[in-house]
Amino acid sequence: MIVVVMMLDVEGRVLLSRRGEGVDEGGLWEFPGGKVEEGESPEEGLIREMGEELGIETEVGCLSPFTFGFTRRGDLMLAYVCRVFSGEVFGREGQEVRWVRPYEIMKNYPMPEANVGMVALLRDSL
Repeated sequence: MIVVVMMLDVEGRVLLSRRGEGVDEGGLWEFPGGKVEEGESPEEGLIREMGEELGIETEVGCLSPFTFGFTRRGDLMLAYVCRVFSGEVFGREGQEVRWVRPYEIMKNYPMPEANVGMVALLRDSL
C-alpha cells in the first residue's frame, strides 16, 4: 500500500516533490509519501514518510482521508490532506520540493498518472 499527502499551506498551495532521475517515473512531480511498512497503519506510515522525506512532523488527527487510486503497478494508493504540521519543509533526500497552486499543477508539473485524477479532486474541493 502507498500513502501520499496533499499538504496545504495557509495560502491554499499544495506541496509537490520531484522524483529523482534514474528512478521509476523519474523527473515527474508527485504528492510526497511512500510505502506503508508491515505493522504500520496508513497514517503511521505517512507520518514516518513525511519525517524521512520532508523533515516535518504531524499527528494522526491532522491527517484527513481524501481519496484513493492505484499506481500503474496496481498498488492501492491512499491520499490524505494535511494542513497542520511542524518544522520547515525541505527535501531531505535531495529531491526538489515546491509549493504550488492546485490550478497550476496540470499545466506546469507533469505527474504520474496515479496522481493526475487526484489533482482535479483537490482543485475542485478548495
